[in-house]
Amino acid sequence: VPGRAGVAALALAVTGQAGPPASIQIVSGDAQVGVVTYDLGAPVVIRAVDAFANATGGVTLRAQLRDGGGNPRPVPPLDLTTDAAGTGSLVWTLPEDPGPYQLAFSSGATALGIVRGTAYR
Repeated sequence: VPGRAGVAALALAVTGQAGPPASIQIVSGDAQVGVVTYDLGAPVVIRAVDAFANATGGVTLRAQLRDGGGNPRPVPPLDLTTDAAGTGSLVWTLPEDPGPYQLAFSSGATALGIVRGTAYR
């Protein structure tokens, strides 16, 4: 502290680590509309963040297809791994039935959020 005799300055270096994923932030690709059985026009890009909005890199997320009401569809889930910035992307191929759909993202047993899309004929 300037001007105070006998008081030493203290400098700290603090390094933080992100906690486990608590939610997703949608970067792009939400609310797309496309033709049944085709890929949507743009990839779905999400960022996984912890409870304090810190990016969580290097984690595997699961995306499960659900109908518009949130009920799981009988298709295998998709897995993606986030990069160092917590970002991950995937190409969403729409199912053969028209209607609204969701991709529900999770990490282990933790639900993280959803991305929506609509399929038409």
